[in-house]
Formats: sequence, C-alpha cells, structure tokens
Amino acid sequence: MCDQQQDVPRTISVTSPNHVITGLHPHSRYRVGVAAKTTIAGERVSQEVQTDQSVPAAPPVYLRVEEARESDASISWQAPPCLQTNGEITEYEYEVTPADRRSVQQKVTDNVRGTRAQVTGLQPYTRYNVKVRAYTRRGPGPWSPEVAFQTAAAQTVTEVQAPPFVRVVSTGADNAHLVWQSPDSSSGYVDKYKCRYNPVGTQQYQVSASFQFFIFIH
Repeated sequence: MCDQQQDVPRTISVTSPNHVITGLHPHSRYRVGVAAKTTIAGERVSQEVQTDQSVPAAPPVYLRVEEARESDASISWQAPPCLQTNGEITEYEYEVTPADRRSVQQKVTDNVRGTRAQVTGLQPYTRYNVKVRAYTRRGPGPWSPEVAFQTAAAQTVTEVQAPPFVRVVSTGADNAHLVWQSPDSSSGYVDKYKCRYNPVGTQQYQVSASFQFFIFIH
C-alpha cells in the first residue's frame, strides 16, 4: 500500500440497488459509503474494501552494474515507484545478453527476491546488456531499459580462435589487401593480429609485423 496515494472522494447517484465503481487503483484500500437519498437524510452505511493486485505498471528503476569482473558482475536496482507496483512485489527477473549478435553464448537469466544479484557464467572482455523486471502474484511487469557493461579482460593467456573469415580484396605488384572477420569475443581478449604467408608450393613462411588496427568485417 502507498501512503502517498490520495484520491479525491467521489459521490455517485444511482437509481438501482447495485453499481460497479470503476477507475480504482489496484491493490488499494477504499471506504465505500451508501445512503438512501430521500427528502429526509438517511443513515449512511460504509464498508472498507480492497482492490485486487495487478501486474506492475512500471519497471524497476536505477538499474546499475556495480562491478564487472572477468566472468561475473554485480548488479542492483530499486523497486518500481510505489503507485505503479500494483501489488506486493514477489520477485525480480534479470536477463543478460551479449551485445554482439554473432556471439554463440546464451543469455543469462534468473529470478531473485531481493534487489541485488550476482551474474555468473560471463566471458572475459565481452560487452553485455542487462535488464530487469518485477513480478507480483499476477505476473511480470515491463522490462527496464537495458544497461550496457563490459567484463574485465582475462588475466591469464587463453587460446584465441582464428578469424573465421579471411578474404583478399585486391592485389598489387608487390602487395595484397586483406580483410577478415574478428573472432567471437567469447574466445578471449584480442589486442593485435599476425599474418603468416608463403609462396604457393613452398613451406617458406614469413610473418608480418604485429599490428592492432585493420579492417574488420562484422
């Protein structure tokens, strides 16, 4: 129940012995009084009633990522505004998805009762989006706006996948222009590339100097 809820009292005149009152707030207490309208004032009979719960009308607020480590992150939020909870909040659901649509990693989702969570199973140096929604016993409310974050780079060296796609787009008398697709971010942190090449039919490989910037196909 919200203490700040202040509806203006309404008076309705009807001619039948029953009436449906509309426009009430979910999960709210009201006092309803009925009196006969005659030339002589009748005694008023009143009763307190409470409306049923509904799903939240607004998402949780102030969602933030407090700390993002290599494979997990701490997130927190606050409940929806009281007048829009429409009931007792029973739990929250959060969903974390890779920002890179090419990622093969599945989204991480879970339900918690509090307003904090520890998200595990993340990949190092990877961008993610997180959102959260609240539940009453009637069901879930709307999702909050997504918040972006990035996990920390791995402290240990891991085997990184090779670029899944390489193409020669043009050649000159003494050069060739290459482009490639960067490997999936879940394979690890990539800060530079090396290119190895050799004349056809030989094993005389040469390695180009390390470089950090090139043309990436996404």
